[in-house]
Amino acid sequence: GFTSAYSASEAKLRLAVAFGVMLLLMLVLGLGGRFATGAMYGAFEQFNETVVGSLRSVDQLRAGLLTARRYEKDMIFAAIGVADFKRASSRWEESMADADKGLKDLEQRVKREEVRQALNQVRQNFDAYRAAMKPVMEKLSQGDMAGDLKAAWDTPRDAKKHVDEAEKILDGAIQRVDEAVVQAQQKLASVYSTISLV
Repeated sequence: GFTSAYSASEAKLRLAVAFGVMLLLMLVLGLGGRFATGAMYGAFEQFNETVVGSLRSVDQLRAGLLTARRYEKDMIFAAIGVADFKRASSRWEESMADADKGLKDLEQRVKREEVRQALNQVRQNFDAYRAAMKPVMEKLSQGDMAGDLKAAWDTPRDAKKHVDEAEKILDGAIQRVDEAVVQAQQKLASVYSTISLV
């Protein structure tokens, strides 16, 4: 009687300990999974916020500058009488405002010092281009340059130097952003591989 009661209680105790160990393992795995999911989500959010947002801002800046350059040419055509100056100048202003919005967003997002310095140079050249175009636009708005096509075409030459320099610096900054994208992708991949181990 005594040994069978002892064996039954020993079996119950072993079962209870085994069940407790199983619950503990499930708890550890559950917490590990929750931690890994949180880490993955955090890494993805950071990637999305910094990298994707920055790339969107770069695209907006580039598209604005490219479009402004197009309307710069339309203003020249207006000066020689083959385009509407008012339309071209208002579209130039809109394009510059879009580019400025992209640049401002980048200036707020970027944390890396070397990229910030490059963006400061882009800003200086961007503002210099905008300022240099004001007297150019004034001259082109008067029209009557059909007799001197070279003068019409040369009018914005000095202003263009600033935007060319801004675009060159921006290309260098984008290279650094691309390096940051690769680093963020590697971090995301490393978090993912950690999760798959859990």
